[in-house]
Amino acid sequence: MSDIKKWSIKQVINGLTYFNQSFTSTQDDYLALKNLLVLPKNGFYDGELKKFSKVRIYDNSTHKSTYFFNLVTLPDISTIDVRSRLIGRIYNRIFVKRVTFIYVYEFYPKNIVHQGHQYEFFVSDYFKDQGYNVVNHYKKGQKDEGIDIIATKGDELLLIQCKNWQKSVITHSDIKEFLGNCYLFLYKNPQYRKFKKVRRLFVSSQSSLDESAKYLLKDSYPFVEFLNLPYKSS
Repeated sequence: MSDIKKWSIKQVINGLTYFNQSFTSTQDDYLALKNLLVLPKNGFYDGELKKFSKVRIYDNSTHKSTYFFNLVTLPDISTIDVRSRLIGRIYNRIFVKRVTFIYVYEFYPKNIVHQGHQYEFFVSDYFKDQGYNVVNHYKKGQKDEGIDIIATKGDELLLIQCKNWQKSVITHSDIKEFLGNCYLFLYKNPQYRKFKKVRRLFVSSQSSLDESAKYLLKDSYPFVEFLNLPYKSS
């Protein structure tokens, strides 16, 4: 039997971190798991994602188990494939005899991700024209706590989230999540706290807000702002 070692796998897909765990196994067992997963170069993937939100591997004889969280499998990998390829393997000293999971299926139509990035460039150009120094995190191949664009001018800092949604209605949950992302970003990046004026801008290509979102924006102004910038891809 091959030596058991500690391995780590991290899935960062289109700016979001999914599976990110360390475990012990042989090299063969490590590769059996790794070869099930979407591991795109540079973190970006345009296609179909299947996300298994929790996978439990279980040894019936010892009653020991462990979990793998947020596994994103390749498009041609079925739940049966996950079971068959993991059963008989050893992870974290657990001889896998049973695999159970709860999964969430997410479908990303081709070009949707691409259109989202194109909208970010469109918004970046909008603020560049107003004299801001702009950092677009997709262009840099990274994301910062849900903040798509950082723009600065003098003592002013803009934290911007872009949504190129065509049909979805913006809710108070979307706004609250953005506010939380801004707080986390500033907490993790103290170099940006020097700016005297911080504006938090939720920028969308369409203006459909439900009543809860309208109320939250009105109640929270100027702590958070909404900007509608219509956009049509070429």
